[in-house]
Amino acid sequence: MGFEISELLKGMRSLPVAPQVVPRLQAMLSDLDTDDNELAAAIRLDSGLAARVLKSSNSAYYARRTEVASIEEAVQTLGYQETFRIVAQSSFGPFLNRALEIYHLEPGVLWDVSLIAGSALEQLCRSSTTDPKTGYVVGLLHAVGKVPLNDFVVQMDFRPMPDLSNPENSVRLEIALLGHNFGEVGAALLQSWAFPEIMTAVIGHQCTPGLAGDHADLARRLRLATSWVGELLARSNGEDPASEADQDQAALDELGVTAEQACEVKEASYEVWQTARESVG
Repeated sequence: MGFEISELLKGMRSLPVAPQVVPRLQAMLSDLDTDDNELAAAIRLDSGLAARVLKSSNSAYYARRTEVASIEEAVQTLGYQETFRIVAQSSFGPFLNRALEIYHLEPGVLWDVSLIAGSALEQLCRSSTTDPKTGYVVGLLHAVGKVPLNDFVVQMDFRPMPDLSNPENSVRLEIALLGHNFGEVGAALLQSWAFPEIMTAVIGHQCTPGLAGDHADLARRLRLATSWVGELLARSNGEDPASEADQDQAALDELGVTAEQACEVKEASYEVWQTARESVG
């Protein structure tokens, strides 16, 4: 059985808030001549997104004495990097913070997975030639394709309902059932929103990093980042996280990352993730 990706994308129950703003804002941040007012104008193009950015900048996490009343003030207060994170989170948070029946994911789980992957890949990119902001978005949206796959299966009322809860074989089952894996579907979805080629290539080939061409290094870093998700989730839940040192070693060697550097990246990723949960939550 197989379906065209265009068919799989038609059944989504909801859409992100102004998804096109994220790649547009990233391009603006790469331009040294961009100023606060231009960034604020781009964010204000969507009132819903602007409202979410203001809400996040006024959250308890930032503990400001006075309320942030404008997008310009939010940009000045938070800085470009944090503003970009909040825009990406505000745009895609509601879309990813929901239950996915065929993956047996309760509301909030996919969002935490996405935040962890984004935080980890951002940190891993600091020792590479890739802009950390690009890494953050790629990690944050690496599993975005699971949403349309889930909604399509639910809408088509497959019987029995597929069980894709086991990450060890879920990709194989996606292909057998629908003809495409979540990475391929996610890449097509982001391409429809004008995300840059580096992001769509890496997300589309995350299951086969060697096929990502010029972006293979980033695809391998994404695979390493996602391999840490379970460990960091367990730590957050007060559980004893299983050591992945032996499993990581080959990936670390391939990327030229030492075990000590990996531990530092994990620690930084955990802190960034916790910050994101508090600031957006």
